[in-house]
Order: sequence, then structure tokens, then C-alpha cells
Amino acid sequence: MDQGMRTLTSWHCTFDGFGYLWVSTSDGLVRYNGNEINYYYTQTHPGLPSDPTGYLFCDSKNNVWICTPKGLAKANANRQLERQEIWPDDPNRPVNFCIEDSRGYITVFSNGACFQQESPDRSWMSQMWLDSIIKGERIRDIRRFDKDSYLFIMPNRGVSVINLIKEKEVAFFPLKYVSHAGRLDNDHIVISQSGPFSWYVASFEAPDSLVQAKRPNFFIQGDSKTEIEHMTIASNGRLYLATDGSGLVEYDFGSETYKQYTHDAANPFSICENSLRSIISDSLGNIAFTSLSGVSMTNVRPKDIEYINFFKTISGDVFDDRVISIAEDTSQQLWIVMESGVVIISPDGKENKTLKFQEQSPKPDSAPTFAYAAADSFGRIWVAARRQGIGIFNPDGMLVKFLSSSTLPGYGNAIENIRIMQTATDGFMYCGAENGLFRIREVDFEIDTFPNDSALRPLRKARIVDILPTEDDLWVSTSPSGAAWHYDFGKKVMKKYTMANGLLSDRVYGLARDKQGSVYIGTYAGLTILHPDGTMDSLSKGKGLPSTRIDAIECAQDGSIWITNTYNLLQYDPNTKQVIKAPGNSGFSRVNYQIVSSTVLSSGRLVFGAHKGMVIVDPFITDVRMDPLQVFVFYKNASGHEFLCASDQPIHLKSNEHLLRFSFGINDLLLADKMVYRYKLSKGNEGGWSDPSYLPKVDFNLNSGHYVLEVEASDGSTWFKASGSFQVIIDFPWWRKWWVIAIGAIIIVLSFWFYFSGRIAKYKKELSIVRQISDLESKALRAQMNPHFVFNSLNAIQECIVTGKIEEAYSYLSQFSRLLRLVLEHSDVNGVSLHEELEVLSLFVSLEKLRFRNDMKFVKEIDDRLDQEEITISPMLIQPHLENAIWHGLRNKEGEKVLKLKMFEDKPGYLTVVVEDNGIGREKSAVLRDNRIGGHKHKSKGKQLSGKRMELLKSHYPHAAMTITDLRNVNGDASGTQVLLVIPILEKGTKAKPQI
Repeated sequence: MDQGMRTLTSWHCTFDGFGYLWVSTSDGLVRYNGNEINYYYTQTHPGLPSDPTGYLFCDSKNNVWICTPKGLAKANANRQLERQEIWPDDPNRPVNFCIEDSRGYITVFSNGACFQQESPDRSWMSQMWLDSIIKGERIRDIRRFDKDSYLFIMPNRGVSVINLIKEKEVAFFPLKYVSHAGRLDNDHIVISQSGPFSWYVASFEAPDSLVQAKRPNFFIQGDSKTEIEHMTIASNGRLYLATDGSGLVEYDFGSETYKQYTHDAANPFSICENSLRSIISDSLGNIAFTSLSGVSMTNVRPKDIEYINFFKTISGDVFDDRVISIAEDTSQQLWIVMESGVVIISPDGKENKTLKFQEQSPKPDSAPTFAYAAADSFGRIWVAARRQGIGIFNPDGMLVKFLSSSTLPGYGNAIENIRIMQTATDGFMYCGAENGLFRIREVDFEIDTFPNDSALRPLRKARIVDILPTEDDLWVSTSPSGAAWHYDFGKKVMKKYTMANGLLSDRVYGLARDKQGSVYIGTYAGLTILHPDGTMDSLSKGKGLPSTRIDAIECAQDGSIWITNTYNLLQYDPNTKQVIKAPGNSGFSRVNYQIVSSTVLSSGRLVFGAHKGMVIVDPFITDVRMDPLQVFVFYKNASGHEFLCASDQPIHLKSNEHLLRFSFGINDLLLADKMVYRYKLSKGNEGGWSDPSYLPKVDFNLNSGHYVLEVEASDGSTWFKASGSFQVIIDFPWWRKWWVIAIGAIIIVLSFWFYFSGRIAKYKKELSIVRQISDLESKALRAQMNPHFVFNSLNAIQECIVTGKIEEAYSYLSQFSRLLRLVLEHSDVNGVSLHEELEVLSLFVSLEKLRFRNDMKFVKEIDDRLDQEEITISPMLIQPHLENAIWHGLRNKEGEKVLKLKMFEDKPGYLTVVVEDNGIGREKSAVLRDNRIGGHKHKSKGKQLSGKRMELLKSHYPHAAMTITDLRNVNGDASGTQVLLVIPILEKGTKAKPQI
């Protein structure tokens, strides 16, 4: 018995569609899923009519119906409790039973009245035909016979078989004081009767002829505690009877034998109480039975693997220590070695006794610590004890020989520190001690320490763990910093195996050899298989093994290899190289196996020592394979309601529901707490498997999006996948909805449209400015190359030619053509170097000087710090001012005529240009111009165009400026004009802004 509730008075129980157990108690409803217990009370679940609950029934839709003294409730598939209104005028009317037919119709019974509901949306209808059959009789229980027929147990009449579809009674078995009944096969039922142990087999062909079964011989006639309360036929075909004081009774119809299970305070795996109330079974072999102390559960599949967790002798002594060694004698008695003593178990397990080792030893005052037991070729059992030596006994437990330091001087240290003993075909018992290897001849008990075998010298002081002797060679394992050693007696050659040449660990434990000659070496990190051809195979954790450490290895007679792997029992097939784990419901619980504690019995069965007791395996009938488990995944919402996850039903959550809890389960309660689970939560292509965990639940805090959840469960050997994958969809917040995003996209598009429209408008405006500038430059070109200048220049050239001044005419014409070419070249560019601009200005002034007969002095003051090749400025900004100075200031002046041009960088990024003349000034020039014919209409186009260009420059370069100052002498008379230009220095080669 593996699990149990021991705190509540339990009345009835049932299994639901998940394999979970539901129990009705005097104080609420209980559900057990193999890992945890869930409680349902009226305070926490208003849908439950009352805390005391009674009959339970699970229908075909996996709804659990709960009958209570105050009405009926249904726990739907999502385990939400819904109260049923059968009688609106009397909602607290008690409900005793609830059943279902093949149509899915639900029928309930309440104090002689029957009602039926065809579907959840239909009202409960009275069933008069069923009332007429029952006739108001008290119903003690109802048990299903087939899909449409039920057994109605009525103590005052007998057992009635009623078909709900045909609406009639198909059979009746008369028996007074009937307590229970159950289906045996298609033609028979079993019926129990109140009072001392009594039950019958009844046939449909002869309902009046009941065949009474014999009583078990372990019951006393007339004992009232043997009354049968409930019964069931389990999947193994055996009848299980719950009694009112004598525990659980099992009946085998084939052998017509009984077996009794009672409560034992010293055995935690016994039933929780002897007074039982009800019992149920399922198709998986699980049975559960209730009592006033709780509910117990077990599996009744054939027990091919037996676990004995304690040993009890005929004198009443109980041993539940760690089993270090097991040996079998010629009488098929098992000698179980524990540190505290040696128990000799008889073949039937009824006459167990303790070995009187200390009383027969030469050192009766020294308390022994037992280490090992082995059978020799004469049928004797050798028992080694620390601080004592080796005792050799007959199967009856009488001492034959005692080997100790007193009988074998010089060998006492080794004799009294034995760890392992193995008999061999060469007539020796091979012994491994804490400090070396030796052997003892079984005939005369002479010790051989291999003094002539130098190859065995490394083992003389080693800590021996296991020994595997054969006719020709010897295998020995040592630990902790050890190895596996192979010694060939014929060649006298020793070979050492460690991690350096193939082992998984240097901590070597058990050894075994199969019929093909392959040697199995168990280590702390896994199993290594050494084949006769020298090749190796390895099994490690996650690659064939559920755990790391190999404790013991045995080769069965059928060729299979059995391995204990920490808490697991494994079967290895050398042909297929497949490892299969014995499941937990094979008849034993999770045990901790011991190192090198195993043996093969004469019957072929295998025995493995455990932390408490031992495990016995019959490899000829044991089938460790099992049906695939079903894995369930449940989602619990914020309200606490649990929903079964389905692959075709996505979990759709709101944007603020980010916390999720999922729980996992399987359909086998006895395996549930031994399973490990892993999951993979994927979003898009991202996601990987989690680490395996025994925790059957997981919490997530997820962002909005679409997720896929996959879950797997493993018994330590095989991974079982939940049916399909499960989708989780968490809505995005309102501001991430498609329509919000669409509106936002429209707003962004409009914003970009307005932005770029403004940019385009600005660009068009700048383009217009550039066009204006280009136009102004063209006008400036025409202004500075005015017809007067061209006419005068050509006249001057003509005069030089006529007067014979050919050289002067040639020079004049060359300078004029050079100036004309430069001006035309500069008219197509946005910027020119300062050097080029100075060349144009110099050529212009030189031509003007020729026209004025060289009576004008031109002075240039250029700051030496200015890099004339690197500085770039807008062309044709300075020339109009030089022209004005010459024609309006200096032309009409008497005396010395001086024109000055100064350039320097006063403000970073700007070139300061000063054009100054000592002419007549602007006022007098204006008077002279007005006095000329048509002079009042003349305007300086060059000056106007230059001014407009400077205004345009200011729109891009805020420090650009032009200032004209009238110069005066000490007397206040006009002495010339000064023009100050602040021209921006352009980035060389730039086109980022319109160049003026």
C-alpha cells in the first residue's frame, strides 16, 4: 500500500477520467492526484450542498457527481462545483445514489424516489417505472453490471438487476440481509450477506440457487468482525472483500484460496485500518478502499517484482536495516546480512531465525559488524564479520570453522576486515578486504596471498569492492581511487582499466559477465560493457540510465542483464542494447539500492539488497514494459478554476493576465510522485526544454503574444508526451491593437506628409532664391561688363594700334581677353578661391589703369595668414565696388588717385574686405552725375546687384554685412569713400546651401 489519507473518516470513493481518486468524507470532499490532495468545503465551494458527502459517481463525460444529505452537486470537467436543483421546492432533500446509462442520462435516487435528467439543459423528471420496481425499498448500494444495467442491493429483498434503457427488471436474486454484490462475469454475480463472513455466487440461469463460498481458514467461526462491507472484482480477476474488522481479503477463483491484508503498525505499507467501508477498482489494476481512518490504495497487477522492507523472526525480532549481502544455501534458505545481524529466511518466510554468530565466535565479548556472506562449493555459508573473522556454517546455522587472527596468526588484519567473498570453480573462496586480496582453500582453509604472482602486487594493499573469479582469469574492482583489474592466471598478466582507457569513472563497484563473455563494469558515473573483442559500450545518465551510480549487476539465466541504478531497477537487453526501467507499480516502492548487494538464486530469481530490505525479481515472468502513460496538463485561472488543456482549444487571456499556472499529472496515482516533468514554452522559433523536475507545476509571467506549450513526463527511463501542444494567446494592450496601430500609422504618414510638404516648400523657396541669385549673377555679369567698359576698352586698343603702340595694344588686348574668360568661367560656379578672385580684380584694375593713362595707384593689403588657395568665396561680390570707386570717386579727382583693397579674417568663418578710395566722395559725384545730360537717370547697376546679393547672403549667413562710409578730412571736406564687406568663407566644394 503506497499512499494513504489517515486523518479523515472516509465513506466512498471513485476514480475519475484522469485516474485521480475522489473520496467522500464526513468533513468535505477530497481529490488526490498522486502528488497533492485538494479539499472541497461548502465554505470555499458554495456549489457543494454540505460538507458531509456520500456516494460518488464519475460519468462518461468525466463529471463527478457528489451525493450529500442536503442535495446533489456536480464537479464538471473543469472541476467547478455546480449544485443541482432536482426539487426546487425542497433543495435540501438528501440524494443517496447517482448512475448513468449508455445514452448519458443521469438517474438519481432519494429516499425511494427516482429522477432522471437527459441533458444539463433539461429538467429532472420523475421515473415512476423505476419507483414501481423498487417499491420504496431501502437501497444499500448500486453497482454497474454493464453499460445499461445496474445491480440494486436492497437488504430486505435481495439484488435486483435493472436495465435503464429497457425500463425493466431483467433478473432478481432473493437473499435476506444482503450487504453487497458485484459482477463476476456475463452470467454470474457475487453477493455478500450481513453477519459473519459470508458470500455467494449466483447465476442468471438460476437466480434462486445461490452457491455459498467456503470461509477462509484464518477466520474464527462466528467472529462478527469478519462481516463483509463491500466487494469488487479487480482487473486481475480476483475478488477483494472489505471487512468490518478483519482488513482486506483477497480470493483467487482459480486456486480457491484466500489471502488476508491487515494493518501492521510496524509496516508503513500495510493498510491504514482493519475496519473498511467501501472498495473500488479500475481497469489499470488500481484498487482503493476507505475506512474511518482514511483511504488506502494499491495496484493488484501480478507482482513479478517483490519488495520485502523488513524481516521478522519466529522469536518476534524485527530487522529493517541496510542489506549488505545475500546468500542462498542448499536448503534454499536466504542468509540476509545486515550490519546488526544475520537473518536466515526459510523458503516459505514463516520460520525465520537469527544467526547465533557471537555465541559461537572465539571473541564473544567483541560485538561484530557483519560484512558479507557467500556459499561455498560444499553448501556451507561463509559469514564475515569485522573485528571477528570468518565463520563457516552449515545450513542449520551450526558453526563448522572459524577463521580469525587467533587461528591464523599473521593474517588477522585481513581476515577481520573482509568486504567481499566469492567462491570459484578452482576450489578457493576469493576474499577482498580493506587492505588487499587473498584466497582461502575450501578444503583445508589454507590462505594464499599470491606471493609468486608479482602481477597481482598492486592488489595486495588495495581496498577491494567486488570479485569476479572464473576458471582462467580473475576480475577485481577497487575504489574510491581505483580501477577494474583483469588477471590472466595462465599468462600471469594483469591489465588495469580506468578512465584513461575507457571507464566512465575510477570509482568502480559491481562486476558481472554474461554468457557471451562480455564483462559489465559498474562505476560511480555509469556502466561500461567490455566485449570479448576489446570494444566497449557505455551507458550513462541521460544516455540509457536515469541516474549515475551503478550499484549491483546480475546476469539472469534468460540472458538479460539486471542493474540497480541508485533508486531504479533496470533491465538491459544485450541484443537490442535497450534499457527498460521497472515501473513503480510493479509491486515495490522507491528504494535505495546498496552497492554490490545481490545474488542469483537457484530458482533463477534475482535478489538485490536495499537501504531497507530487499527486492526479488523473477526474470522469467517479469515484464518491465508498461502501457504508455497519459500525461495531462491543467491551467488554473485567476479565479482558481482548473481547466484541462486541449490542443484544439487555445487559452485566450486578456492583456492584463500575465501570470499563469500550469499543473501536470498522469493517469497512474502510484507512479505520480515518482515522475519527473519538463516543458517547452515557445514563442515564434524561440524556446527550449526546461530541466527535468519532480515539481508537477510551473508558473509563468508572460508578455502579450502567441505561445505554444509542450509537456513531457518521464518515469526515469521513458519520456511520455502530453497529447498535442497547447496554445496560449495573451491579447495586446489597447494601444497595441490593430486599429490603434492603423490610426497611429495614418497619423505618422500625415505627419511625414506635412513635414516633407514643408521641406519641399522650403526647398522650392531656396531654389527660387538660388534662381534669383543666378539671375542676379547674370545681371551682375552684364553690369560689370557694361557696354561703356567694352566700348572704351576697344577704343583704347584701337587708339594704340592707330598711333603705332602695337605692344601696348597687344598687352591691353591680352589682359582684356583673360579678364573676359575668367568672368565667364566664374559665372557658372558657386564659389571661387580667393586667389582666383584676386586675379580677376587685379586684371580689372589693370585695364582701368590703362584707360586712365596709368595715373591711378592700386594698393592691395592682403593678410599673410590667409590661405588664398583654400579660402572659397562667392564670385563677383567685390568687383562692382572697385568699379564704383574708380568711375565715381577717382575719375574726376585732380591730383594723386589711390585705390586701396584690404582683406583679413576678423571673425572666424568670414572674410572682411575693405575697398577705399581718396576720390571726390559720393555727394560731389552725385552732383556731377546729375549735371550731365541724362545723368539723373543713371543708376549704378553693379552696386544695386551687389547689395541684393548681400541681402540674400544674410538669409544663410547671419554675420554677412555691407557698410559704405563717406571719408572726410580734418576740415570736414569729402576725402573719399570706404566700403566694408563681411563675406562668408564657404566650405570648399560644399553644396549644402545655395552659394551666393
